[in-house]
Amino acid sequence: MTEFELQLGNFMLYCSSKNLSTKTLKSYDQTLNGGEWPSLSRIFGHSSVEVTQKGYLDFTDSEIGKKYQKHSPLNHLKV
Repeated sequence: MTEFELQLGNFMLYCSSKNLSTKTLKSYDQTLNGGEWPSLSRIFGHSSVEVTQKGYLDFTDSEIGKKYQKHSPLNHLKV
């Protein structure tokens, strides 16, 4: 077993202990990387966008700040 496989196994055990499914981790990643709520809601088969948002709107201030910095128009101005 490689070091990567060992670390991956440990990470998956940790996620299981916190009741984090693969689906939850993927949706969290999609949301942080610009996924749109209506698209995510349909992908996950939720009855409404509100259901999706209630399940995944638990970002820290740091995560929100990083998203803002990444997508802010002010950071992309060429002066």
